[in-house]
Amino acid sequence: MTPLFGMMWERPLAFALLLLLLLGFFRRRPAAINLPTAAHFGQIGHGWGWGRLLRLVRQLAALIVFMGTVVVLAGPTAPAPHVEKKSGIDLVIALDLSTSMYALDMGVRSSGRRISLEEARQSTRIAAAQRVVEEFVGQRHRDRVGLVVFSKEAFSQVPLTFDHEFLVQVLRRLRPGVIEDGTAIGNALLASTLRLEESKAASKVVVLVTDGKNTAGNVEPLDAARAAAEAGVRVDTVLIGSEAPDVPVLVGIEEGEPQIVQFRLEADPRLLASIARLSGGEFYRAQDEARLRRRFHEILDGLERREMEDQAQPSRGQDLSAGLTPALAGVALLWLLLGLAVPERS
Repeated sequence: MTPLFGMMWERPLAFALLLLLLLGFFRRRPAAINLPTAAHFGQIGHGWGWGRLLRLVRQLAALIVFMGTVVVLAGPTAPAPHVEKKSGIDLVIALDLSTSMYALDMGVRSSGRRISLEEARQSTRIAAAQRVVEEFVGQRHRDRVGLVVFSKEAFSQVPLTFDHEFLVQVLRRLRPGVIEDGTAIGNALLASTLRLEESKAASKVVVLVTDGKNTAGNVEPLDAARAAAEAGVRVDTVLIGSEAPDVPVLVGIEEGEPQIVQFRLEADPRLLASIARLSGGEFYRAQDEARLRRRFHEILDGLERREMEDQAQPSRGQDLSAGLTPALAGVALLWLLLGLAVPERS
């Protein structure tokens, strides 16, 4: 698109055809077009007859058709109306706080040695998730981010906000076991979608992080995924934790009697993949903290790619060629009829 004469033109090189008109003018200068004036109309019947006038009108019609055709070929487009573009992404992190998030499979490998309680804490799934989510939020400077936590029930912990420091403070204080145990994936997804329902952002995204299967709540996860899709919300799901059937879990922390107990934990990767697919998102699996960090980098790359695609779509104005074509056809018909009615003088 090239701006010219207050409009945009798709093929401005078409104006080069006007050189043909100038060439014809200079080659036939004695026969140049004489446009009729008021004086000419007064001379009708005194040497300036109707035939001569109609021939001039026919020449004028030919000029209009030629120049109009050049304009149509150039592709005139009215300037696009100013539209305030939406920017950034509204994003909700839905984080699992079931007690299985205290599983010790995200970092330390004790190999029989004694480890401190704090070292054990830092090797849990929840600690790894908190660190990675904090890094992720720190890279979304232009976006509003919210936080939903869930176990047997789901709660909106932080509304959509640009105050990422406040969100991180809340994130660091989260502890599994505070909410009654369970994994209400459907409720968490619905609560996250409701947080985004009134959003005017260009993109609305939920990143759901869990280590288990849906065991609680009154909302079916796939129904919640469909509701998210209808609301224009994309859901990326992240399954955290090793694939081993039996996993050591840190228990008794809240009671002040910490110990490590072996548990058989179940996950439902098919459900999480289906949720992502229904909403146009992606499913990721992270068996340890390094993989979890890579998965969140992949999510980040996807968000940035979609932002670039949104910005690369230019707004177009109204195409004016369609309106000019019928008018030119009418003038061309007039030129043809005048040619039949008033032949050129030899």
